Amino acid sequence: GKAPVPGTTAAWEGQRIRDVLIQGNTFYKNPLFKIPGYGDPKGWFEVKDGSRLTLNGNAFFGYPSVMVFTARNQTGAAPWSRIDDLVITNNIVTGYTDGLILLMTDTYHVSEPSKNVTVANNLFVPGSIRSASLQNMALLASVNGASNVQIHHNTATGLAKGLIYTESASSGLVFRDNILSNGTYGMGCLVPPATRDTCWPGLVMNKNVVIDNRTNRDYA
Repeated sequence: GKAPVPGTTAAWEGQRIRDVLIQGNTFYKNPLFKIPGYGDPKGWFEVKDGSRLTLNGNAFFGYPSVMVFTARNQTGAAPWSRIDDLVITNNIVTGYTDGLILLMTDTYHVSEPSKNVTVANNLFVPGSIRSASLQNMALLASVNGASNVQIHHNTATGLAKGLIYTESASSGLVFRDNILSNGTYGMGCLVPPATRDTCWPGLVMNKNVVIDNRTNRDYA
């Protein structure tokens, strides 16, 4: 393993998960998991550190939820934490808030850069279970602090919030050949001065079919 960052605790890098294939499964979030007065159920699953992860040909449905990939050096003892070589293909996602959360740089402890994510040939559709509090929450993906993320040949209906939401720059984003609705905000950039280049340096975005479903046409 690698030497720990000064001031942290030594640990073995072999704890990282690698070479995982999740294929042909059904993931169901029972709406009974939503208890009045408490937060929403956790995502269908969450990965905080791993390499060469593939999700192919799965079905996700039930209470609106998300798939979360968030690089986390949880205790400060694993500075090599990252998500890389992630492949999400040929899945059906029925009922979702954010379809994907890709938080690829730890905001609490030292982590390594996350890179190489492919999201392709997936179908995202609203579910029959849509509480009033979630009607305006549907987003295709949050993408933060990654490099070389490729999102192509996906179909997403029912997007209310937008397409991509970014709070920290992700370079080399390729967003092409998708069919989806714009939502209220479309490409949402919160990296000052909130331009395409500050959020997505080197962005390639072409050959998409984007349906204008904005509720207020004054939004960009």
